[in-house]
Amino acid sequence: RQTFATLFASLDEGVADHILAPIENSIAGPVQVAVDLLRASDLEIVSEITIPVAQQLIACPGVSFNEIEEVQSHQMALAQCRHLLSEHPQMKQIVGDDTAGSVAEVLSQGLRQRAAIAARRAAELYGGEIVRENIQDDSDNFTRFVLLSRPN
Repeated sequence: RQTFATLFASLDEGVADHILAPIENSIAGPVQVAVDLLRASDLEIVSEITIPVAQQLIACPGVSFNEIEEVQSHQMALAQCRHLLSEHPQMKQIVGDDTAGSVAEVLSQGLRQRAAIAARRAAELYGGEIVRENIQDDSDNFTRFVLLSRPN
């Protein structure tokens, strides 16, 4: 299971020289676990980038929107899509470790009653079908990432 703790530990373990960590989203706010890990570390911010984010509702091929009873994704992606989820309160929200991993899980297990929220690339990569496009609350949705490394 890959987590933010695993990502940050990869620098200490020599697995990576740099890591790219999300720290803030324009809709959902701080990525608190990443911010906390950064504050607790002695890592240096080497660079920063802000990337536009478009969230898609992705399901198994052939699944219609009306069949979806559960929606799985990282808590930040779920928070970016509150409007859609509040308009469909019958859809149970399931917090996953990450967005693409949620798509992979839904498709590999053939969970036809469950969809995932993730980027278009995850649908392409895992063979999912986009049931609803650009479901984030605001079309101006951005996530700020920092490039981190060990101090010299």
